[in-house]
Amino acid sequence: MSDQTFHIKHQLAFMKFDVTEARAITAGRPRVRLAVSPQWNSMVYIDKATLPNVDMNEPVIIATVFFPQTKEVIPMMIDGHHRMQRAINEKLEELESVVLDVKETERVITRLPPE
Repeated sequence: MSDQTFHIKHQLAFMKFDVTEARAITAGRPRVRLAVSPQWNSMVYIDKATLPNVDMNEPVIIATVFFPQTKEVIPMMIDGHHRMQRAINEKLEELESVVLDVKETERVITRLPPE
């Protein structure tokens, strides 16, 4: 599989996450149940044609992002948006997830200057 990244703009920050590295960090980690919610997909485009083919056995990855400007710590889904959307469509209540802590998130995040 080629390297995968996830880009997002949130408040004052432009961020890029190394999803390939996040998967390596979380490999073999116990999974945590995550409530299915459309909030996780509020800032992403979902290609509905791919939903039937997503692997629902793969956990979604949640990064724990620290924002130094505001001192906030916010969970962000960096992998699994299509799985979340399929779970919403199928009216599932939970998905399996793995969570990166703040230090692990710092290993996979690149903060980009505003465009």
